[in-house]
Amino acid sequence: MKTNKLPLMTLASLVIAISLNACGKTNRASSDTTASSAPISAAPSVPPTPGPIVTVPPTTPPTPATGAPLSFEFDLRGDQTAITPAIPTDNVLKVRFVPGTNQGNSYHSASELAVTITINNTDFTPKYTSSNYTYGVVGESSNVLDLSAYIPPGSVQIMIKNPKSDYYCTYAPNPFYYYDPNTGAQVPTNPLYNSYPGCRRSVFVNQQNPSLSHRWSGKLLVQTSSTSPL
Repeated sequence: MKTNKLPLMTLASLVIAISLNACGKTNRASSDTTASSAPISAAPSVPPTPGPIVTVPPTTPPTPATGAPLSFEFDLRGDQTAITPAIPTDNVLKVRFVPGTNQGNSYHSASELAVTITINNTDFTPKYTSSNYTYGVVGESSNVLDLSAYIPPGSVQIMIKNPKSDYYCTYAPNPFYYYDPNTGAQVPTNPLYNSYPGCRRSVFVNQQNPSLSHRWSGKLLVQTSSTSPL
């Protein structure tokens, strides 16, 4: 019985082509049709189930009213969820979110990040620029979210979860194709994730080895009744 075998060079080319992707920036499209400038009032949504929760200590300690807003920086993987320690406040709670530089994996990085912020079991989505875009580029500060109406008595913990990035938009060209000598056709490496705008997906989680899940990072700035304004 005759067995068809691909040449070794063909197999090597196929494996390399499938494993490659490149960093890039896709055109940002507004998630809303109406413009809004900061600060904005957030609309609640149905809370999704969070992943593993990691408590994030503040990088700035509690300050008097003349001090800077609180800052919480974190670097997580996959579906991990960041949560702050209890923050004392009475009638003021406003936040900004800034995507960190560590996005994606050690080979390729994402350039945009979207997150969900939860307070008192209510979800909010930070928006960026006057067009209310939900994905912020690395280092871009979101518009101000005024969460004052959702403060529970005494103190509050803020959760940052449900990270989504444009990692799967970074194939080049879009999508990346390789040549299949058996069919004589150009084949997309990942047609599932290269369907625009569907390439903006939840941060990759490696179920077998969570340490290989993709990274996502950011900084949450918090204004309370005991800090200066954002």
